[in-house]
Amino acid sequence: YSLFVEFVRKYLKEAPDREQAVSRAIEELPEGSVIKPFLQANEMEVKNMCLTEYNEKEEREQLSQEFREIGNTEGENRLSTLFTKLKELGKEDDAFKAAADPNFRNQLYQQYDL
Repeated sequence: YSLFVEFVRKYLKEAPDREQAVSRAIEELPEGSVIKPFLQANEMEVKNMCLTEYNEKEEREQLSQEFREIGNTEGENRLSTLFTKLKELGKEDDAFKAAADPNFRNQLYQQYDL
């Protein structure tokens, strides 16, 4: 099985077509390989499994990137709200300190319910 996975990865580097990479990997397994007859007999299922696994990985990576972007936007909005509040209160010095000191900034977030 590990040889099969190694072949799939190798062929994916050469050409991004996943279905073709799986087929080629099955073909390239040595004839004496115990798993080769099983993979050949169940090639469609193997392809579907491999394609689903790779698609799930891509989807997780995409979702992770989207969540990072959302988190960054929310963090920037929170910081902007804090700075606006401090300016309204005439506490510009606290804003400068909050920009440089994450612990102080977190104290201010709690203090102002942000």
